Parts: sequence; structure tokens; C-alpha cells
Amino acid sequence: MRGDLSLADGNDFANHSALVDTLERVLAIHLKHERKRFLQVLARFIEGLSLRNRAWNLLDESDIAALFCRLKHRCERLRHEKKLNAYSPAMRRLAASASILLTIPLWADTVVDMRSAVSLLRATKPIHVSIDVQRSRKNEGRFANQQFTGSASLDVVEDEAGLRITFPRAILERADRESREHTSDPRKTMPTRAAINDTQPTEVADAVDFAGPFLRLLETATKVSEARGTRDGRSVRVIVLKLTPRLPPEATSIFSVKFTEDRMTVWLGDDNVPLAAERIQRGTAGFMFIRGSMMNRSSWTFSHYGDRLIVLRDDSSYSGSGFGQKGEGRSVQVLTVR
Repeated sequence: MRGDLSLADGNDFANHSALVDTLERVLAIHLKHERKRFLQVLARFIEGLSLRNRAWNLLDESDIAALFCRLKHRCERLRHEKKLNAYSPAMRRLAASASILLTIPLWADTVVDMRSAVSLLRATKPIHVSIDVQRSRKNEGRFANQQFTGSASLDVVEDEAGLRITFPRAILERADRESREHTSDPRKTMPTRAAINDTQPTEVADAVDFAGPFLRLLETATKVSEARGTRDGRSVRVIVLKLTPRLPPEATSIFSVKFTEDRMTVWLGDDNVPLAAERIQRGTAGFMFIRGSMMNRSSWTFSHYGDRLIVLRDDSSYSGSGFGQKGEGRSVQVLTVR
């Protein structure tokens, strides 16, 4: 009885047909064999009747006994057909369950495999890249109104000696010219200077070695779903992760920062190294009776260069409102290996 109950509980596998088809093929072969044997005996029976001497003895007694035995057995099978059909769905669910379990690798843990693959990227090979940065920002409301779009280019080398960032002379001269014009007329903006100021050395270091930042993102990751897909014509696994950011004490005790959503989607290659990722955060923040909302989106396109995970394109944006103010901004950073 306990075995019957366990068979009836597998509703999730009712539609799986892999082993069901196998069982049906075996049953069909069995029925075909039975039918062939029956027709052979029947043919010999008719053949005996058609003989001139009506020699009934041409049909062996053993064959006659076998014929009626099989007919009796078939009647018994038909009599219990309803009972067999009642068990059939349970048998199908059991077969489907076994088939699915056999097709799932016991070692499959995508997050662990991804973490292991990325941790092997030690970033020991020297790299020389150029980075083009474009940044825009817009603020409007009760306290400030500002808008600018600026760009800058830089040359980056990382080797055993460390990280070296070089801004071309033309970029520095343009930033200096904007500063002089702003001094003469404060209404004029300084987009190039702002773009340079927003370019942090640590962010540049992450662009040429993103293994560390990516592993830190995985520290609090929980897999939500996994599916097959394509990206840029390549077959990939699409992994959706739920992140739980660790906030400093003052963020929750003083400013009441709370994230209602923090998810990251990873497009993973067959070597378990990510090809791209996108993180979306939504939340609220407040102080006393003042509340505000925010949304951050970061999109990365990766490349596996030597023993490095580099960011070929970093497209990040933010938006927020509250305190009588509304703001939004975007930063696009494109990296080219030299």
C-alpha cells in the first residue's frame, strides 16, 4: 500500500514520456508476438479443416491446449484492463521521475562551478588597454539643477609594477579650457573635467581584473533559476541570482536603506566563465519622515584574456527621487585591448 501511494504522488512528472515510450514499445512487441502465435495456430487449425480427409489430428493436441490457454490468459488480461489502466499513470510518473533523475548530473552546482572557474583567473599576465568613458548626469528639483554630458579617454597598463593610468595631453588641455571658461561664466559646464574626476583608479583596476569584484558579488548569491539560451550567436546558460548586499550599520539605523530587489543575471559560457552580467537594484532610503526611492542598473560584457576576466563594456545607470529632488545618471566605459 505504501508503494502504491508513493507512485500516485509524482504529478510533476506525469507529462514526461522518455521511459513511457520505452515501456509502450516493449508492450507492443509482446502483443505482436502473442498475435503472431495465435494466427499461426489458427492458420494450422483452418488448414486442417480444409484437408480432404478432414484429418483433425493434423492439429496437435498440444497446440490446441496452448491456443485455449492463451485465449484464457488474454481474457483474464482484458478483464483486468481497467485495473491496469488505473495503475498506468502512476507507473508513468515513476518512470518519468527515474528518467529525470538519471539525466541530472549529481555534481551539477552552477554557482560553485562558476566561482571555481573565476577564482583561477589570477591576472598575472600584463595588459595594455585604452578606455573611452562617457558620463552624463542630470539633477533637478528644490536644491539643485544641473546637467552635463562629458567624455574622456585614457591609456592603462597593468603589470608587475602596478597600475598606470595616462590621460592624453589633448584631454587634459580640453579640461583646462573648460575650467577657464567656467571661471569666466559659471553657467558654463565642465563635462570633460567632471568625466575625469568621476574616473576612479579602483574602477579602472576592476575593468582589467574583474575576477575579484565578481567573486564578491557571488558571496551572497542564491540561484533563482537556470535555463539555456543564446547570446551573440553562442549557446549559453542564463543564471538568475538573488543577491543580499551587506550594508554598513548607519545605512539601516540612520538612513533606513532597504533594497526591495537585488538580482543579477549571468550569461555563462561552457567553460563556466561569465560572458556577461546585469545587476538591477531597487530600494528606498529615508531619514526621519523624509523618504526617497532609487534604482541602479549595471551591465557588464566580459572577455577572457589570458588569465584575466576583463570588462569590455560597462554600462551603468542610476535614478532616484526624494527630498524634493530628482536625479539620474549614466556611465558607459568601453575597453579596447592594445
